[in-house]
Order: sequence, then C-alpha cells, then structure tokens
Amino acid sequence: MPYKYTLIKDLFYSTKDKGVPNANVVNTLTNPETIKNDNIRSLRTCFASGFKKLDGKLYNISYNSVRVPDNNPNSDVPASFKETFVINDGPENSVTGTAVYSDTGSSDITTISKKKWTASGTGRLLDVNFAVIEYDNDGSRFGYPNSRRIRLFKLEFISLPKLEGNWNYQVSVLRRKNKNEVPNLNNIITTQPSNVIITQKNKFLVMELPPDATRTVKSYLLGTLTDATRTVKSYLLGTLTYVADHWKLTFSDDDNGVFNFTQKDKNVWEGAYTESGFCGSREQFQTAGIATLKKI
Repeated sequence: MPYKYTLIKDLFYSTKDKGVPNANVVNTLTNPETIKNDNIRSLRTCFASGFKKLDGKLYNISYNSVRVPDNNPNSDVPASFKETFVINDGPENSVTGTAVYSDTGSSDITTISKKKWTASGTGRLLDVNFAVIEYDNDGSRFGYPNSRRIRLFKLEFISLPKLEGNWNYQVSVLRRKNKNEVPNLNNIITTQPSNVIITQKNKFLVMELPPDATRTVKSYLLGTLTDATRTVKSYLLGTLTYVADHWKLTFSDDDNGVFNFTQKDKNVWEGAYTESGFCGSREQFQTAGIATLKKI
C-alpha cells in the first residue's frame, strides 16, 4: 500500500572538524569486546548557510550505539549497528529515532550512504514519525567531508478509496466523425447527469453505464437537441493506482477509449476521456472529453 511523505524539516551535523572527531564520547566495555558508546554533537546550519555550528547546549544530536559482531555461527544476523538518536532542535523540540542496520565500516563512523529510522517527535516536531539520515564521509555528496543531513518526515498510510456504489456521471465531449471533418470547438456536447453503478474488488473496478440515446444534450453551436454519446449499456473496466501524491482512477471503454480520473474531493472524481476513433462504429468517433463522477 502507498505512503505519503511530508517533509517537516532538514537538520545537519558533522562527525569531525578539520579531520578531528568533535563528539563528547562515553565508551562502555562489552563482552565480547566491541564498540559501544554514547556520544553527543552540535547541530549545524544548512549547507547553503555555510554549515556553521549552532549552540550545542540547545541544538544537538546524541547517539547510543553498539556494533553487534558476527560472532555466533548459529545466527544468520550479520555484523550490525544498533542505534538510537535523540535530537534537540531548540527548547521543547526534540526527535527520537531507532534503527538496526548492517554497515561495512570497521569503526564507530557509519559508512553506508543512507538509513531510514523510525522516529517520534515533540514540540514543533510533533508530527515527525520517520527520518532519513544521509551520510557523506568524503564530501562528494554535500561538499563537506564527514557531513550528515537528517530529513524528518511525517509518514502517512494512504488507504485505498472505497468507490463501490451509485454515482452521478456527466461528460462533455468534442468529437470528429471522420478524418476529413475539420474539428469545431463550438460543437461540444454535454450530457445530462446519469446514474452509474461501480463495483469494486481491491484495486479493480467495474462501472456500469446506461445508454443516453434519448437524453437531451446541449451543443454550444446548435443549442438544445437530442443526441447520444453512448447508445447501449456499457461496462467499463477500471483500476486504481497511486501516482506521486494522489490516486489515479483509470477506466477502459468498451470500444477504444480511456478515462483517467483524479480525486478532487472525497466524493468527487474528475478527469479526461480520450478515444482515437475511426474504427467503424458511431461510438468510435475521435473524441476528447471531460468527465465527472459524484457519489450519490
């Protein structure tokens, strides 16, 4: 299922100053002997602002970490880092994150390029529940050796829309009967709303459309008249896909057209209809349309 990522804030720090470690560190003896420490560092301004140190008493990041060695032949877990961080971003604003990850480094400095963290925030960072730390040891990514960027996100699960039921369907279309006809933008036909039925199973849908042969339609060129954009009952097959930050609803027409809808409101979907046409039947004129679905 898809997720929505909302960036709350970017924070920055460095593990060294001019090649010299800059953390206050407390090491702990372990058995078997490995690397376990608690450390704390100052946060910094963003790269565009010169990556300058902030007040370390108010703006800091601390780690509690241990490298778990690969020392048990009965375990299928490789050597890993287990870490928890706490970030203070000024008074009353903090984030805690936890992660376990494999790392090819042989020291207490992380050598992977990026890691995702489960997080929890307070104060101005209350909405933070997910973090990504990007590591740049040689300076090739951000221009500062030993620099780190912490991206704080609000991560939301995007539930599948429930579309089954009765809807009002309306469409305005511009059509061309054959390849010799010159398109006329004044000859746009708008159907009256009709009741359609949508059934759904997960991301698959069926839309039942009634015929509109006897419906009154409006043409901007000819005024009110009786015409049809659909002469028989039709069944359209559809799918739901999540694209970037929204759901996309696509229906295949029963000739050679395609509907593409996006959600405008909880109970309103709007979109475009396209049909290449010229395949022999009246329904298969070349067509461009704007369609609307409104839940009843």
